[in-house]
Amino acid sequence: VSEPRDGTADTAYCWGDKNYNAAPSPGGYETPTAVQGLESVDSITGFSSYSFATYACAIDDGTVKCWGADTFGQLGDGEPAPGFCTFSGNSNIACSIEATPVSLPGGRATKVVGGINHVCALQDEQVYCWGHDGFGQLGNGGQESVVAPTRPAGLSGEVSVMNGGGIGDMETSCGVMDGAAYCWGSNQNLGLGDGTALSSTSP
Repeated sequence: VSEPRDGTADTAYCWGDKNYNAAPSPGGYETPTAVQGLESVDSITGFSSYSFATYACAIDDGTVKCWGADTFGQLGDGEPAPGFCTFSGNSNIACSIEATPVSLPGGRATKVVGGINHVCALQDEQVYCWGHDGFGQLGNGGQESVVAPTRPAGLSGEVSVMNGGGIGDMETSCGVMDGAAYCWGSNQNLGLGDGTALSSTSP
């Protein structure tokens, strides 16, 4: 990535196709361009290049912020998307072209990861997930999408490690609590590691 042209540190830059404005431009960018709404970026992740779910997330001075598609609540702010984007002739795609704070409780986030349509974050040693839940990847015991962070059922202790992601219909999330690994979501490729081929809606 090229050095920021204005000398500003800790700023997120994106480039490439605009699919639902994960790149901060109506037409995409071939060179790195600053994302609006970010001030002091600790890390950036949560990208997904899937036909109806391109979005991105970052930790901005301890606060998780997301932008791009909000088709399944990926922005995590608990509110309807502030606008609509056009892609392949469809002008009714819910999205945000600026980084939007996720409605997490007070504290500092230390990690954020994204799947195709869902996002999980680790804050104050607790896991929170939001977005699409068709495979149980949010871990809350259901399979309905949510637009605000929800806690995976049963992870009541301190979580030291958290990860998640997926492709196609293989969205899975995992966390480590008290030295033991817990996973939930799709088990199509035996990613849950529980000795079965059954998906799980909770850890």
